Amino acid sequence: MAAIESRHQPRIVIVGAGISGLVLASLLTGVPAEVVVLEQVIPPGRKSDFPGIVMASDLRAIGLPPTLDRAMPVTRIAHVDLTGTAAERIREQSDWMAIEHSHLLEELKALLVSKGVLVVPDATVTEFLWDQGFVAGVRRGDGQSYAADLVVLADESDPRLAGQLGLRPDWMPTELMHLGKRRYAATGDEVRDRLGAGDTGYRVLSFRHDASWGSPGYGSVIPGLDSLTLAVAMSLEDAMVSARHISEYLDEIERLPPVRDCLANLTLESYMTEVVPTGGFDTRNAFHTDHVLVVNDLVGVTNPLNRDGLSANLEVCEAAARTIANAVAIDDYGAVSLRQYAEAIADDVISPVDRARRADRALRARAPWQWASKADLLASDAGVTTGPKSATLLRMSDSGAWRRLRGLGSLPGVRRHPPGEHDE
Repeated sequence: MAAIESRHQPRIVIVGAGISGLVLASLLTGVPAEVVVLEQVIPPGRKSDFPGIVMASDLRAIGLPPTLDRAMPVTRIAHVDLTGTAAERIREQSDWMAIEHSHLLEELKALLVSKGVLVVPDATVTEFLWDQGFVAGVRRGDGQSYAADLVVLADESDPRLAGQLGLRPDWMPTELMHLGKRRYAATGDEVRDRLGAGDTGYRVLSFRHDASWGSPGYGSVIPGLDSLTLAVAMSLEDAMVSARHISEYLDEIERLPPVRDCLANLTLESYMTEVVPTGGFDTRNAFHTDHVLVVNDLVGVTNPLNRDGLSANLEVCEAAARTIANAVAIDDYGAVSLRQYAEAIADDVISPVDRARRADRALRARAPWQWASKADLLASDAGVTTGPKSATLLRMSDSGAWRRLRGLGSLPGVRRHPPGEHDE
């Protein structure tokens, strides 16, 4: 067993070199602590060649220049009627960009290296180090150990690590989105012809469509330097009760006029599917404990259609950075000190959403991710089209009977919460 090295400066170990981990590390460069980022070996099914949306203000906030060489200016969001019978509804944008996930990661890593932050490749963490009942660091699969005053579980980290500490929420199927993406190879001219907007800008197609049993699904088509990417998301619960796989939904969307015309004669290059936590208001989840913070998708505010870009994950990282800076200043990494992080998420992200939904009965079913940053990517309720699977089915998802059916087996007044957390 490798020995834990001695050190004289506070150390923050970030497990995972995805968007959240690298963004957090960039926000901590002014904190008087050693920051180490451990890059995890990515499972074969997880690809990083899909594009996401960022804003110039996002890039400035994390120390990157407001324009990137491999980013494409997005000047228009076109909310389309998938039947092709209604005109596009346009939203103009001034500082949006589309950039592939891998390119954004490379830019962030280069920034961190230039600031002296250690990013360790192929450093998959498999377990925690413990000292008198508290997390004291992490150990890699090869036995290499890293002592730490604070461990941050970021994107790419094994969710079972969070589960060991009671920090992995017991998400219900209604609080998870099933996401599917297909990337199509395209020349620069083909991308310009199909998604060009004006002389130099590009547009993103956004749509809402009945995915199954009358419940909505959401999607977008995003340009890349040499590709077009179709992304769709539907509730995991709806996928389960309808026995409909996300690939069926992708197939259906591709046959509809606006998407069919956009992707015609292009070659499928890669495909990926994943399940993304998107939160809920019926639970209180813990994202910190003594010497540990969680800043990855388990927080549940990630926009699934923009998981490869920057959305509410930037707000979560900013809250984590403020909390860590305070912990370093007072040299206290206990749960009470780190509570500031959970309070910031509740106050700055969840509570405004909760107040808004309670003020408008028609909006109460909307999940937190639909209110997060880049909300313009989400098509409004107007112009929802009905797919062939749901056309012959009762819109049960909107009925009181269906809500009561979904509630069978639950006990009124009982709230789910992680171990150690209790209702007030």
